[in-house]
Amino acid sequence: MNTDNRKKIIVATVTVFILLIMMAISSRYKNIIPFAEDTVGRVFEPANKAVSFTSTKTKELFVYLFGTRKMRTENAELKLENQKLKEEIAIYSSIIAKAEFLEDEYNLLKKTEYDLKPANITAKDPSNYFINFTIDKGENDSVKVGDVIVTGKKLTDSTFIEAIIGKVEKVGKSWAKVTSVISESSNISFINSRTLEAGVLTGRNEKGMSGYVFEPNSDIKIGDKLMTSGVGGVYPRNLYIGDVVDVKLTEDLIVEIIVETKVDFTSLYRVLILDRNEGKYEQD
Repeated sequence: MNTDNRKKIIVATVTVFILLIMMAISSRYKNIIPFAEDTVGRVFEPANKAVSFTSTKTKELFVYLFGTRKMRTENAELKLENQKLKEEIAIYSSIIAKAEFLEDEYNLLKKTEYDLKPANITAKDPSNYFINFTIDKGENDSVKVGDVIVTGKKLTDSTFIEAIIGKVEKVGKSWAKVTSVISESSNISFINSRTLEAGVLTGRNEKGMSGYVFEPNSDIKIGDKLMTSGVGGVYPRNLYIGDVVDVKLTEDLIVEIIVETKVDFTSLYRVLILDRNEGKYEQD
């Protein structure tokens, strides 16, 4: 027998021997294996439960914080709808805020004796108030330095009047710079519509425009309406300035007053231009 055949016989014998041993072991310990499997299962059961519990709670936490895919989609749609509603409310609020202004302007333009030109405000200085601002009318629209800027205001149910805003200080081809009456540099001669007493407004404070009455024994009272007097030729006569809200007699017997303008200088967007050279421009 050659060497190769001898090796094959040895390998076959060893293989059969190993198989016999394994069959014997399997037969003897057939009840032990399930027991071992059960033991291993019992040992790892708490860990398996912990992993399962953690996994479940993690999913629940994720759903609680972020919602399901359907919930996240619906939430995104609701946010978009909410944003649209906010924008619509802002538009409606703006329309409501402008409604009174537009009504006053319309009624004034029907009754005014002046040829008033509407102009839109395009820019203003960085302030909460429209103290200095720019309008979209200029030389091309016959606007000149010194022209007066007004708006319409209702005094009674049937009376609408030009309320003073300021005057044009600088003009370009298609724009003009305006300084309002609430500027600290503004001086306005006035007359009391009730008593015809005269005075001047020379500045402003947190309560309104400040000034004084020429007559020491003045009968001026809170609630009196002040109009421009036309003195000095800066503003025409009988433009509405505002109402007296405070009166005080100083130690020097000077009657100091505070006037509240009825023009909202925090939300102007359109004004009216009054030509200072117009024939009906009354002044002393």
